Amino acid sequence: MSEELRSSLWHIANEIEGMKARFEGAADVLEIMAVSETGEPNSGALWFVRDAIKVQCELLDFEIDKLLEVQRQLREPEPVPKKKNKK
Repeated sequence: MSEELRSSLWHIANEIEGMKARFEGAADVLEIMAVSETGEPNSGALWFVRDAIKVQCELLDFEIDKLLEVQRQLREPEPVPKKKNKK
């Protein structure tokens, strides 16, 4: 069961990473459009949307890291408690 869960977490993290890459590509296109439309760096509606997408990409990175951390923890063997010797 834990192997299946680890595999699922890895797959989900990769899928989110792919979505993030597509969002970043869209943000890059918006940046190109914003530069050609306004001629001013960091001004206008397109820049606002681009920045909002970039923030969401950062949040996706955070969620990916959490998924991979859980996946890593499942991979590590659980510590076995030591038995106490009674004298």
